[in-house]
Amino acid sequence: LKRHGFDYFIGYNSRLYYSTNPSLANLNTPSEIPAGIFQNNLHTGFRLGSYNWGRAAFSPYLGASYTRLDHFGDESLNVFDYSTLGIYGFGLLQFTNGWALRAGINYYQDRESNDGERIYDEVAPSLTLLKTFSLGKAVSVVDFGIHHHFSDSVAYAGLAGAGSDALDRTEFSARWSLTTNLGPLELSPYARLAFLAYSNGNLSQRQDLMRELGLTIEYPINNYISASVFTRYLSRLSRRGPASYDFERFDGGAGASLQAKF
Repeated sequence: LKRHGFDYFIGYNSRLYYSTNPSLANLNTPSEIPAGIFQNNLHTGFRLGSYNWGRAAFSPYLGASYTRLDHFGDESLNVFDYSTLGIYGFGLLQFTNGWALRAGINYYQDRESNDGERIYDEVAPSLTLLKTFSLGKAVSVVDFGIHHHFSDSVAYAGLAGAGSDALDRTEFSARWSLTTNLGPLELSPYARLAFLAYSNGNLSQRQDLMRELGLTIEYPINNYISASVFTRYLSRLSRRGPASYDFERFDGGAGASLQAKF
């Protein structure tokens, strides 16, 4: 970390990939339709200095992102084309022994792409504990987080017996990631588990277990541009809700990124 001063970072990445279940439809239903996805993301932000607190360093961050997903291969999935605006702020407290603590808040807004209709808003405060390990030339990070999602779902509010805040939930998560090099390639496998408990409306008893495994292989072309291939598996096991929300999904494809930091 810099002892003083500010950082500004900006990036753009584009991904083209295949998904077995882009709509997150329930298992073994006719809605479980595979398709291609074209995903574009622009993100930017500031690190507002670095401040030494004894044996720790504190840095506040502010930033924003915009993501758009477009489906192709099946016209029935065009209704799932949407964009997400994200705004975030957090403080990162890093200790010399590899531990770190991050506390922050995120805001997300989803809009349907065809007519720009707002379909979802969310405010999510979070607290995350992280630990970094060195494994030879590889770097491994383990983090444990708690998040609460305050939601406003226009689409869900139209369902019988549900309010616009029915998707409010508390999330407990654990994630492991590893970054290592194989020649010029950077390999980044990861695994994530999350338990979600819902609290409002007709979902007040619902509980979800989310599982995710993934691998990204990145080739840096220079200090600013890189190309990558990736694959991931996602699943949800749900219980106590008014319906079944179980799903499985496999994704795989390629992408390119442009990143800069000043």
